[in-house]
Amino acid sequence: MYNAVNKMHIQSKSPGKTMWIIIIGAIVFLAISIFVWRYGSFTIWNLERISLGVDEVIDNYQEYEGTQIVLRGYGKLVVGQTLLLCEPDFCGCNSSFGDFYIGDILVEGVQCSGDQCILYCTPINPKDGNEYLLIGILVDRSDENQGEQPGLSLTKVDFDKSRKFIVGRWAPIQ
Repeated sequence: MYNAVNKMHIQSKSPGKTMWIIIIGAIVFLAISIFVWRYGSFTIWNLERISLGVDEVIDNYQEYEGTQIVLRGYGKLVVGQTLLLCEPDFCGCNSSFGDFYIGDILVEGVQCSGDQCILYCTPINPKDGNEYLLIGILVDRSDENQGEQPGLSLTKVDFDKSRKFIVGRWAPIQ
C-alpha cells in the first residue's frame, strides 16, 4: 500500500514594495497631521511672512490705503459705558459697548455690547488671544474723525481666514 503524504509548501514573503508604500504613506500622513495641528493650517506661514506691523502701516498708510493687508499686532479693547444712577444698583442698569483695536487701528466688524457687569464681543473675544493676524482692507477715516491723523480702520475683515495666537500657536478666530 502506498501512502501519499501531501506536503504543503508555506512560503514566507519579506515585506514587498506595497508594504513599503503603505509605511511611507503612514509616516507622511502623520507628519502632515502634526504640522496642521501645530500651526493651524498651511497658510499661516504665508500670513506671517506678508503681515505688516501696526507701526509700518501707520507710517506708510497712504501706500496701503484701499488695499487688502494682513495686519499683525496686539489687540486692545476700548470700553465705554452709560452712567445712569440707578437705585438700587443692578447689572441691567447701564449699558456697555466697546471698540476693538490692533494698536491704533480700529477693527471694524467686531461687535461689543453688554451691561455694567459683563461685556460680550463677537467674532473676536479679546480674552482669547492677544496677538492677531487680521486680513482686511485699510481705510483712512481721518476726515470722519475731525482731522485726527491718521484715523485708520481695517474694514471687510475676513474673520474666517484671520488668526489669533493662543496657547503657543496660531488658531482660527471663529
